[in-house]
Amino acid sequence: MKSERDDVYKRVAQNFVAALICQTRLGVTLLVYAVLALLLLTYVSAHVFTSMLSQDIAQLQVQRQQRKETFNKLTGQYISVSSRARVSHYCESVLGMVQTSDRSVQRFALRERAATSEKDVAFAPGLSKTKETRFTLLGKNEKSVDER
Repeated sequence: MKSERDDVYKRVAQNFVAALICQTRLGVTLLVYAVLALLLLTYVSAHVFTSMLSQDIAQLQVQRQQRKETFNKLTGQYISVSSRARVSHYCESVLGMVQTSDRSVQRFALRERAATSEKDVAFAPGLSKTKETRFTLLGKNEKSVDER
């Protein structure tokens, strides 16, 4: 069986070489040259397509690295801007806020505009309702220290 296969391969190879050197009919020779041209075209197209894909992959890797660097830079900026010390410093120096002590609680209430509504602002449950602006500073376990 192996020798029959070898004989078939030998005959195909001999006919192929005969077609290449134009010792067969014109139709067979043209068919062999068309098949070779098609194989070469397929090889070149595959090589070009592979190189284009390699370039695209390289560009995507560069873009990914740039985005990763941008992300890390923005994360660093976010952390530096949102750090507690920086926010506290900004609030105290620029906005003029004062940090409260642990023993005090500050509550603020503002009355809504009289033109829109006559209702008092719901300040906190259990506190009296007035139509005035109210400020209450309570110490720990103390009653109201300052009311205006």
